[in-house]
Parts: sequence; C-alpha cells; structure tokens
Amino acid sequence: AFLDACGADFYLSLPAARARNADMPRRIVFVCTGNSCRSPLAEVLARARYADLPLIFASAGTDAVAGQPASAEASAVARERGLDLEAHRWKPRT
Repeated sequence: AFLDACGADFYLSLPAARARNADMPRRIVFVCTGNSCRSPLAEVLARARYADLPLIFASAGTDAVAGQPASAEASAVARERGLDLEAHRWKPRT
C-alpha cells in the first residue's frame, strides 16, 4: 500500500529480504515514462522507509531525457515528507 500510492509496482517480500542474504544488497529500480515525478518520488520514499534493509533503490524512465531535474510538483511532495529530490536528474532506462 505504501508504494501503490506512488503508482509504482513493488514486488519484494520484505521479510524474505531480511532472511535471505541479509548482507547482500538487492537493487530495486522504479520505472515510469519520464523519470520526472512518479519513479523518483517512489525511489526517495522507499529509500527513507526501508533504510534499515540491504536494498539499493534507483529510478529511470522509458522516455527520459538525461539530466533534467525532478518536476516541481514531485519535489514539493518530497519536501512535505521531509525528503529531498533537488539532486535528482532524469535517467533513461538502460
């Protein structure tokens, strides 16, 4: 429910992540179209929520133009939750 609100699919059993290879980080990539609002917001929300797990979060876009900042709206939502998207730059999916 946490990430469903962001429009991101999150297919990871968190208890299983703790039990399996607890010292080996898992990489989770959130992908949307532009990498300007949904996926970067899901990335920072997940990073904050699951900071205690050995997970690496990233985001990318299927149609992103590299180097552009997150949208002003996504940055405002992040700030409202005490998070920061100012350093985010669009990344195309590779």
